[in-house]
Amino acid sequence: RRETQYLHIDLNTGQTSPIEGASMDASPTALQDGWMLFDSQPSSSGRPDTVTLINPDGSVKETFEVGVPDDFTDYPWSPQDFTLDQARAWLKNGDTSWAPSTYSVNKDDEECRSITVAGQRIELGENNSLSLKLPSGCFGVPIQGVYHAGDGDIGVFSERKGDDETVLHLVDMSTGKSPEPISLGNWGGYSPEGDFLITYEDNGAVKAYRPS
Repeated sequence: RRETQYLHIDLNTGQTSPIEGASMDASPTALQDGWMLFDSQPSSSGRPDTVTLINPDGSVKETFEVGVPDDFTDYPWSPQDFTLDQARAWLKNGDTSWAPSTYSVNKDDEECRSITVAGQRIELGENNSLSLKLPSGCFGVPIQGVYHAGDGDIGVFSERKGDDETVLHLVDMSTGKSPEPISLGNWGGYSPEGDFLITYEDNGAVKAYRPS
């Protein structure tokens, strides 16, 4: 197995240093003022997921166990990437009081296919990352709150409809309004750029979408 190393580079001096704790299993996620490592553990292990916050200089700020209650309902939302302190507040304590707004898991959805944004029900389909169907009901995934922030005022939520089709749901997070989902077919990825959503397809095509 090949070893993977992540480095912090000081653009002023060119000096590099390894990002402590980063690996192929726990790659850095960019925050506004640093990075975060999320170490997910299989439920069968009995061990909690852990988070390591990384300072701008690449040093470890803090490592802690995820403390969001299993039955949480509300995700925090921010148009910008979370800061280190915001990521800590959410993942360590389940605190959403700092967030500009929240969106929620629909506990009354028997199929766990939807979320609520600004009072509007958004159907995300069966294969979504925000509401998991378990024998005891619908459950959120705390780390997804971090991953779904930072896309501007328009939330971007993906739905896998099979091996060869993915659709994107664009949601105005202030009103809950959402146009018809965008079908991407075989896609290579997407990137929010200002007022546009840029998609990259496996065949080399690049397309730009407006949120309305």
